Amino acid sequence: MSLWPVEPIDPVTATERDLAGLHALEVVLELEALPGEPVAPLAHAMAEYRHERPLVVRKAWVVRQGGKTGEIVAWAYVLYLDVPENRNHAHVWVAVHPEVRGLGLGSALMARVVDTARQWDCAVLDFEARVGGSGEPFLRSIGAERRLIERRSRCRTADIDRKLLEGWVRRAGERAAGYSLIAWDGPCPDELLDAFVVLKDVMNTAPLEAFEWDDEHFTADHWRAIEATMEARGFDTWQVCARHDDSGELAGYTELTLPRLWPGASWQEDTGVWPKHRDRGLGRWLKAVNALRLLDERPEVEFIDTWNAGSNEAMLGINVAMGFRPLENWGDWQAATDSVGEALRRRRRAAAS
Repeated sequence: MSLWPVEPIDPVTATERDLAGLHALEVVLELEALPGEPVAPLAHAMAEYRHERPLVVRKAWVVRQGGKTGEIVAWAYVLYLDVPENRNHAHVWVAVHPEVRGLGLGSALMARVVDTARQWDCAVLDFEARVGGSGEPFLRSIGAERRLIERRSRCRTADIDRKLLEGWVRRAGERAAGYSLIAWDGPCPDELLDAFVVLKDVMNTAPLEAFEWDDEHFTADHWRAIEATMEARGFDTWQVCARHDDSGELAGYTELTLPRLWPGASWQEDTGVWPKHRDRGLGRWLKAVNALRLLDERPEVEFIDTWNAGSNEAMLGINVAMGFRPLENWGDWQAATDSVGEALRRRRRAAAS
């Protein structure tokens, strides 16, 4: 086990020096996995560290090389969302610098995670790890199981086929007759808010494979708090919804986020269409409208990133046609909190013998 001290840290109130240290560690890990790809600038990362998402309860720790003034070489956090759904789950992140792996830092940090999760009555731990990366053997060693694989895809804007997207928009006049689009930037209009948070439930239809997770439901207040956090972090958000004209029901939506502090980047966030409104080209229409706008209004954006479950063939088909290409795969892992605690005790006993 590690003999290096583990210290608590709160990114919301941490010094700028410590936030720069967290960012530097994350950059090392990103470039280890994706050499040559762009990485988030410090200003963007600091805005995210400083502004916590609403209803998140988090504890975090760091390990420094050489004492309290040394470089941050490992950090971890555990959090839960203070809502009724999935309250027994805690999400965990552990990151260790490549040069100090194998020294027990991950285990020392994970012990803090387990103790905290127990205090919170979180019986299940959820993890993320790059497929084929250094995190997978560690997660297996503590009894976690990979339950879902997500593909991170990247679309270089220079490679987008504009004529293809314009064709999708034109064909919507036939395939999606009886539907119209509603779009807004930033906060949802008050008159649409209640309908929009109901529409957000459509993401509960996305495949989770073997990952154990109950349906999530937003409230209007929660969504307003999320919007405020996005603004504080420096994100512009473009929402486009499809409305069924006869019923007035919101049938589907897509959202694109653009970080003002990282102008070359953008994220294709949720896209969802209620099952009864599918097979009319609504998903293609929605995404094409936002992507064409991006080309026209944000020429400085170099790429769009998105995430999809590997089994989500319908959405992956749209994304591949748009020009998204696989960048990397991530696994979503789960383990019982008590099982991880027992695995860590076995590791400690083995190290002491």
